[in-house]
Amino acid sequence: MPSLHDRYRSCLLAGAVGDALGAAYDGQSAAEVRAHRRPESLSSSQRPLRYLPVGGDVGANTDATQMLLFTAEGLLRAHTRRRAAGHDDWPHDEALSSVHRAYLRWYDTQRADKPPPRPDGWLVAQRAMYQRRARDPVTPRILRSGLRGRLEAPINNARDASVLARAAPIAMASWTPWLLARDIAALTHTHADAAHATAAFAVVLQKVLVGRSLADGVESAWRLATDAGAAPLARRMEAALEAADQNPTTKMAEHQRAADDATGCLVLALYAVASTKSSTEAIEVAISTGGDASRAGIATGLLSGALHGAPLPEVLTGPLELADLAATVADDLYAHFSGTPFELTEAEWDRYPG
Repeated sequence: MPSLHDRYRSCLLAGAVGDALGAAYDGQSAAEVRAHRRPESLSSSQRPLRYLPVGGDVGANTDATQMLLFTAEGLLRAHTRRRAAGHDDWPHDEALSSVHRAYLRWYDTQRADKPPPRPDGWLVAQRAMYQRRARDPVTPRILRSGLRGRLEAPINNARDASVLARAAPIAMASWTPWLLARDIAALTHTHADAAHATAAFAVVLQKVLVGRSLADGVESAWRLATDAGAAPLARRMEAALEAADQNPTTKMAEHQRAADDATGCLVLALYAVASTKSSTEAIEVAISTGGDASRAGIATGLLSGALHGAPLPEVLTGPLELADLAATVADDLYAHFSGTPFELTEAEWDRYPG
């Protein structure tokens, strides 16, 4: 039985692996992906997953993994600030503001070639974060504008899948992640579909991280989505599990679609994980759709990693651009939010200054 710490690590690492594996297939059709995955005479279990070069780089992560790490940094810094003030939790608006400031720091990394002489915290000091990987045009545009989105005051109609991965650190940091995940998604993407899909994903992740079944996680998210007026999302999540249970082979075509928006990506991730038995198998199913394959890969990797809590093969983690950072951030999230004794030291303040 994997430990909670195992699940935290496996979640972020498998997510980063899925992101990098899928990046090579972004924008392709399912037929084009199959052509790359030859020889077709071998079953998917016999064809080892491997990275294809993207822009000359092998194992490169996209902005989805970068933004996931900065979401975590914002939450960790909010927690550091509250602990320094003698509190164990944070006000909702304070957490949102902390994450928004973290997103602005991410935006700075995309405009510079290396860390500044006096970096603001640990993450922006990591040279690996200064790779320009943006595939989502919405987030940089919103951060550049100075606007901060809210569902109650929309600033765009964006509902693409880029926000979905930001749910993972929220699931690790909060026992009741729906509202926080919804509003963090809306900082940059204010279509209700994107916000509700991110919130639902955070709830599912939170449940499986603590050892509950995937079905239990979906049921919890189903109830919250229904209460929030997102009944179509709830129905699609339920249908994905039913399809995987009934007949994965014949139902695959319905759910192996390009995940061009947050809801579609979530549904595909649920189907991919429910119809397979390992993270590598689930990622294979998800990225074979093409479309937003990196988004489908990261969401599926996060979910399958949290569910199985098993280490991935070295052939996948070794070349991965942000493997060390993902593992370190997972360890930090565990130290701050798992319920284990946590002491706020001067070194911890330097890593995640309030």
